[in-house]
Amino acid sequence: MTHHFVKGASSLLFIISAIKSFYCSNSICWKFSNTLVIVASYLCNAYDYHPSFLLLDYITIFLICTSYLNNIFINGALVLFLIHEGSTKTSIDGSKNMSFALATVKCIIKKNFYLDKFHYYVFVFSSISGIAIYKIRYNLINANNHKYTLFLTFLMHICATNMMYVSSITAN
Repeated sequence: MTHHFVKGASSLLFIISAIKSFYCSNSICWKFSNTLVIVASYLCNAYDYHPSFLLLDYITIFLICTSYLNNIFINGALVLFLIHEGSTKTSIDGSKNMSFALATVKCIIKKNFYLDKFHYYVFVFSSISGIAIYKIRYNLINANNHKYTLFLTFLMHICATNMMYVSSITAN
């Protein structure tokens, strides 16, 4: 059995993006959610996806995405979908994934106009890689196979950190 700290350690990578959010963004919600993800992700990974910690992690990802979207109509629809999904299903995975997809699309469009090509390509590469790793981690590898879980989670956190770091430049 792997020690809790080792399993949650890759979540500490989010400290990098949280620091960047404090220097680059004016949005309090963006700064708060980038800081909260450190704790939420650590607890979720360190304690083997305990349902309470997994829910906190998903809500934090949802908060990061909606704070980046920063649109009352889109966020309102996403919150209604989150409430509906939370009351009718056992997971809010769909709400989290939908908010992530919308925030990623906004980032790609916005970064193409406001960032140099290097940051743009880092974001696009991290998005594609992160989604592929997520699919491999959760869909193709048996959840009980801990041999690759730690490594794939670490790779996902690298991609997510890159995405949030670059997004902090254009988060308002």
